[in-house]
Amino acid sequence: MDTAIAIVTLSISIITILISLVVYMIQQQIQNANLFNRCARSLHSSNPMEQNTAAILLRTFLRHKRRHVLGRDFKREAKNLMVVLLRDSIPTTLQKTLADGFSYAEDLKGQDMQFVNMLGALIKPQSWIDYEITKKEKYRYNRLSLKKADFYYAVLQECSINSVDATGAIFYCAIMPSTKFRNCILRDANFTCSNIKHVEFDENCDLEGAMFDGAIGLDLAKVKVKETINGDVKIEKYSISDFLDAKGVFHYDRSLGNKYNPHKGDINIFVSKLGAMDSQQTLHYEAIQSIIGGYDNFKLRSIERSQYRPVSQLIDIETKLQRCYGCVIFAFEYLKVESGVIHQNVVGNDHQVIKDKNYASPWLHIETALANGKQMPCLIIYDQDLQRNGMFDEMISRSDKNLICLPFSSGINKNTPEILEWVQRVNEYYQRKRQEN
Repeated sequence: MDTAIAIVTLSISIITILISLVVYMIQQQIQNANLFNRCARSLHSSNPMEQNTAAILLRTFLRHKRRHVLGRDFKREAKNLMVVLLRDSIPTTLQKTLADGFSYAEDLKGQDMQFVNMLGALIKPQSWIDYEITKKEKYRYNRLSLKKADFYYAVLQECSINSVDATGAIFYCAIMPSTKFRNCILRDANFTCSNIKHVEFDENCDLEGAMFDGAIGLDLAKVKVKETINGDVKIEKYSISDFLDAKGVFHYDRSLGNKYNPHKGDINIFVSKLGAMDSQQTLHYEAIQSIIGGYDNFKLRSIERSQYRPVSQLIDIETKLQRCYGCVIFAFEYLKVESGVIHQNVVGNDHQVIKDKNYASPWLHIETALANGKQMPCLIIYDQDLQRNGMFDEMISRSDKNLICLPFSSGINKNTPEILEWVQRVNEYYQRKRQEN
């Protein structure tokens, strides 16, 4: 009888402890959920101090232990929240704090990082392998896993990326000028069509098998290599292009390198146009597009409105222009001024009253200027009633041999003299670029 009572008492005690433990875990999860939700709300606050405090607190969830209780995975939610915010236009300080926070993640393997803005980020894992010693008796970093992470169209400009394992990571069309990689594994990473001007890979990086086909700035991107010269180990700096095979794949075996030719195949033509066009403008655009696209190897490339980034827009445009050999600008009406004043408070000829005037988008002037700065042949198709100011000013177009202006008309075809002259200049520009490389 006493034994039975003891067993029942013990069972009740165990059940009580288990219930208390479950209740405690639920309370902890509720507290964590409340804290996470407060962090998420604070990140959308109008108070900069509150925003940045929340961004720092969010880092604690990147290493959260109890992540599956009640179905909440705070690690995953924290990473996804950071990514979503970094895809939006947010204050620079908050952006930097959030981007730096990825250093505290235990794992970013396969993470979707497309279109994130990580401008100036410092990625440096915070965990260490304290007692593991290499053959050279040096302590070793515990690398943050970015294996197969997707940085498609991400802004990674001026970043410092340290001790990550980015095997098979995708940096396709990423903007990353002046970024530094230190002690990183980048085997089979895909840098296709990315902007890697002035990127540096230190001697502890592993780039074997990385793809650089179509990347911009290959000669300006540097990789450090350890070499034994007369028995002494020295670190030499080379251009990435010195190690690329014919397909743009990186190999440390120098006999396979220096065979890549980026100027081959299609003749890309950059198209500068309005993000939104009316039905008549669309018809005009499609008519000219069919003419230009009809030439052998001419491929039209443009940046659609949805593809414009919240930051580094000019570098993005420059990157696309770097892959092109000609530019077509559709200078259609963007702004109609029925009545207005230029230099309202200025006395003299600069003070002008304007009525019923049509103007092009400022972005068309910017893209034309960037293309012209590369000495690229530019064909400007403009509305006949458009105000010829800025880059479309008649005095500029007459004096610059790279600018050819043509008012739109339904009679434009492949034999139009201005079209023929521009096509000839594009082919000459293309051949010159091939010879330079």
